[in-house]
Amino acid sequence: MDSATFVNSPPSWAELERVLTLCDPSGVRGTVLTFAPAAGAHFAGAWNGWLTRTFTTYLLEAITTTMNATASDHSREVFESDASLSAALSEGERSRLSVTGKRALDHFGGLRGSRPAMRLAAEALAGKVTGLFPIVFAVRAALYHVAPTAALLAYAVLEWRGGLHHAGSAASDESTATALTAAARLIGSNMRAETAPKMLSIARVR
Repeated sequence: MDSATFVNSPPSWAELERVLTLCDPSGVRGTVLTFAPAAGAHFAGAWNGWLTRTFTTYLLEAITTTMNATASDHSREVFESDASLSAALSEGERSRLSVTGKRALDHFGGLRGSRPAMRLAAEALAGKVTGLFPIVFAVRAALYHVAPTAALLAYAVLEWRGGLHHAGSAASDESTATALTAAARLIGSNMRAETAPKMLSIARVR
């Protein structure tokens, strides 16, 4: 899916759930990752701030670079993405993404034909690389031929869900659609799209 198609016809909720099934078999959903709004924070404002400060600054590049490297069978570039992202994160973020990444690596058994996947699992388990969850997510997305735009939006769904659980909040259909539309706009913009996306029609994230 190219960027222009993505922003004009973003993935349906069913399509995003399919991506999550492929890329998050360990069931990270609902676990706080990097979006952890402070108690009492304005949730929508915190989300928009996270999109700018963290998602588009660090995560988007790490995920797309890792997907490209995996598709090209370049393990070293996957390790470099992992190291660069690890260096950019706070200690708390790095710790959470390392724990969830190792959980996800436990589900790499069916990907033995991929050199980047197997080397990442071996190096992370040996403590030679961090093995952050977004990197593991991106490797799986590339191996299952998920479009980068869809993978990025699906990852944003995980962050949104984790933030909701962290804050002990619920989100209306409208606020969820608004939040993920904001993410889709940034993804489209960074993937050189020229038009804004339609409002996403997404069922409540629980």
